[in-house]
Amino acid sequence: MTDQSTPRISGKSRERILLILVFMLSLSTRFALSFYNREANDNHMEVITWIVDKNEVPVKENCWECSQPKLYYLLNAAVINLLHIENADKRIVCVQMVNFFFSILLLIFAWAFIRNQNFEYHIKILGFCLVAFNPCLTGINAQATNDTLEILAGTMTIYFADIFFRRFKYSHLAGLTLSLVLACITKGSGLSLALALFIVFVIYIVITPNVLRKKLLMSFAIFTVVFFSIVPFAGGYFNNYKKYDNAFINNISKMDSPPEFFHRTYPIRPGITSVVDGYFTFRIFDMFKQPYITNGNEGYSLHRTSLLSQLYGRTFFLHFDQHPGSWATMNPNVLLTGKILLGLGLFPLIVFLVGLYFYLKDFIASVNKRDALSVFTNYHWMHFFLFSACMLFIIKYTYNYRDFSTMKSIFIFPVLLSIVTIFMKGFSKIRKILFTRVMTIALSCLTILSLLDVFFLIGQLKK
Repeated sequence: MTDQSTPRISGKSRERILLILVFMLSLSTRFALSFYNREANDNHMEVITWIVDKNEVPVKENCWECSQPKLYYLLNAAVINLLHIENADKRIVCVQMVNFFFSILLLIFAWAFIRNQNFEYHIKILGFCLVAFNPCLTGINAQATNDTLEILAGTMTIYFADIFFRRFKYSHLAGLTLSLVLACITKGSGLSLALALFIVFVIYIVITPNVLRKKLLMSFAIFTVVFFSIVPFAGGYFNNYKKYDNAFINNISKMDSPPEFFHRTYPIRPGITSVVDGYFTFRIFDMFKQPYITNGNEGYSLHRTSLLSQLYGRTFFLHFDQHPGSWATMNPNVLLTGKILLGLGLFPLIVFLVGLYFYLKDFIASVNKRDALSVFTNYHWMHFFLFSACMLFIIKYTYNYRDFSTMKSIFIFPVLLSIVTIFMKGFSKIRKILFTRVMTIALSCLTILSLLDVFFLIGQLKK
């Protein structure tokens, strides 16, 4: 009798199968949402429709989103014209399918970046799952807005920056420069990423060994010339300055005075009520009590006045915003899922804070020792710096415009790869096997319930 043993699947094969499943499942949910959805957080279709129907580029006064850089709108108008789409709903689906294509590229660049990092495979796949199945990212990828292209451009920028500052090759510099240009001519928020990278370049020039400094100076010169030759004009910033005396116009009027430090003052739709309440609180129990936002001026939950709470809630629970209208629901099963997601989200948050601590600790130690070589070789401090710059941007933005609608987690998603790197650093520092297993189980449950959250929404939109 012949012994026929079942062939075993190698570790590499299992890893490949798992990765393919993550891609297929995350992309299938994005495709379904893109197909069924007809609404967005803001009406960006108005700009695209204006360009298609009137064959002209609108200005700030013409519509709510008309103050934004026009690249995204021109691109989608060209696709609609090419396909001769007249029906309004079909135009929305067309634009959302363009964003679906961008989301494919986003996940490919995200995995390519994560794969290059020096962590164990199970940490990498957990990090990638946090990106691929994040409900907020999945949701925005299915809306007809310019956010997906902005997040893709930020993802590409960090991918190429990570490689460039390790290898200093001109091909990677080209990818970095063009990706950053794309980010800045898609949305004005890309400028905060640009400012951070200019500072990173300067730091590297200072600490780089003499043998590489000449090449880095030449790279910085090319980077600067290309950036300033394109962005001010293609992004509309130069024209804005000439016309409005302000290069960085937006669609929100600055009607409220700045918040006071302790004393609470109330804008029309709080929002930031004071510096302490807005930036030094994390109202997790308030989010458990009411895991969603209300739009009124009265009777709102206190977590609506806390920036960290809003970023957290919007990141981990797709229905937290209760917006747009067709996405809103008071279904008790959905809200219960949201409460559990908000609880499970504490696990990656803790790991992220651990990573943040170690990156900051290592950087400060190197600076205190005046060890330029250590700072140069340990290039990961760049991700701490990019994340911090993005957080400073949203703090400044919500300080100037105190309405709660400015407190969106998608504004920090262009540096998603830096956030994931910090998370993976934190996970790698967890030494106790029991805690690691608990964390892995918690993150697996978070992934499953995030998918359930998205499935709930797909079911809503199908009806």
